[in-house]
Amino acid sequence: PGLVLWLQSNALTGLAEGAPVATWPDRSGAGNHASQAVASKRPVYRGGVVNGLPAVQFDAVDDGMATAADPGAPLTIVVVYASRAAASGHALNGGFSFFMGPYVGRYRNYTGQYATGPSVTAGRWLAQTMRQSATLAELFIDGGFTASTTRTANPAPLRLAREGTFGAILDGWVAEVIVYDRALDDAELADVHDWVRSRYALP
Repeated sequence: PGLVLWLQSNALTGLAEGAPVATWPDRSGAGNHASQAVASKRPVYRGGVVNGLPAVQFDAVDDGMATAADPGAPLTIVVVYASRAAASGHALNGGFSFFMGPYVGRYRNYTGQYATGPSVTAGRWLAQTMRQSATLAELFIDGGFTASTTRTANPAPLRLAREGTFGAILDGWVAEVIVYDRALDDAELADVHDWVRSRYALP
């Protein structure tokens, strides 16, 4: 219950290696597909970037993708991505104070506060989770609790691989975006993390 956006790169079909991705389908049934209308700015499909799993590749040439999903608050977001070594950029953006990784070793959440996370390692998937209740924002890296702080900002419609204010673009690959319009409880969140960990061979 509460699943509003579930994007998986293996839901992309009929694309050749390196083909541009105009639309990344929302598998929740809510119709909040991610898309990029400008052909020259579309990310591309990669069939086996990490562990033989597909992903959507973003780099300095493209401009990310937008989705109509506005999960509101409370919420839970899990994103799985892989970055190039020493790359900086933003996996997700959702308004003035929300951008998620992968600054090298540093991550920022809805509150505008930074938290120290693992260094970006090329060639492996990393899962980053934001769980936000009415009063608290919590950050998890690879299923492990990293930091929490008082919630000070609400999200807006999600943008993939771009922070719109500064134009910083993710230099890497996004494989999965899962959004709930509620704060999952600890048991539910553990189940999601276990599923993501087994699927993407996370630590």
